[in-house]
Amino acid sequence: MLQFIRIIKKVRTSMSKKIAAMLALTLFSYTAIGAEITGVSYNTMQNDEIELVFSLSENISSQPTIKTSVNPARIDITFDAESFDENLAQTIVSHAGVNEISIQKLAGKIVASVHLEQLSIFDVTQGDKQFKLLLNKGTTTSLGNLTP
Repeated sequence: MLQFIRIIKKVRTSMSKKIAAMLALTLFSYTAIGAEITGVSYNTMQNDEIELVFSLSENISSQPTIKTSVNPARIDITFDAESFDENLAQTIVSHAGVNEISIQKLAGKIVASVHLEQLSIFDVTQGDKQFKLLLNKGTTTSLGNLTP
């Protein structure tokens, strides 16, 4: 009986070490691997429309945050991603009112800035591993004269 108890203790200790090692490996793998922006492309549409396509390495789990600026005209898209392909740091577009797209890491997130000639109406869609921004150069919004 004493020998049986010793065997049980050895098995229990061995299993605990294996479970701890497996848990540590799983946790490390989860934190080391994150979504990455792997591509930026654009599609020319009709009537001065352009569709910007951001491709990610994993499915998009939460919609990116979008902030706009009138002067300078810019749309900032903050992705819940860990990194991006350094070759995508600056993409010159020069079409349909889009000058360029710059990507950088800020506060642990990846921010894609779409630099525009002027801010225009836009639409966003996302699906699986792609986020799309559709811009129309000819359609702008005017706030008129804003006086307090």
